[in-house]
Amino acid sequence: MNILRVARVPAVTIQPDATVFEGIELMQRENVGSLFVVEDDRLEGVLTERDIMLRIAVRHRDPEITPIRKVMTTNVWQLSASATVNEAIRMMLARRIRHLPIVRDGKVEGMVSIRHMLKEHVSNLSQKIDTLVAESCADGIGG
Repeated sequence: MNILRVARVPAVTIQPDATVFEGIELMQRENVGSLFVVEDDRLEGVLTERDIMLRIAVRHRDPEITPIRKVMTTNVWQLSASATVNEAIRMMLARRIRHLPIVRDGKVEGMVSIRHMLKEHVSNLSQKIDTLVAESCADGIGG
């Protein structure tokens, strides 16, 4: 199954020169835990709740004046738009990543989270269980 089917499309993005406070407001408005930092259609980094906690709160930096580029995580792992859900899960578990950008031709097309993956797997398992129950119930007496 194509990863874009379970992803948030489009991904929530922000410019690297925006302030961390603007990023926090955008995260709250969009109900997300990370933002992809994009400049000239290129993925430059990611700003996560963890970045804010470790690089702003713990260090007593002012989020209203600190640019995102100063605290974002760079060297972001990414998925190709042709990746499958299973490939995404394997990468996320192996690298302990909660949010991944989905990229096509160098541009961010969407975002997938471990929550998306869990929801997709639970849905697939529920369908399989329903199918098995229906098959076992259809095989009545003498079947």
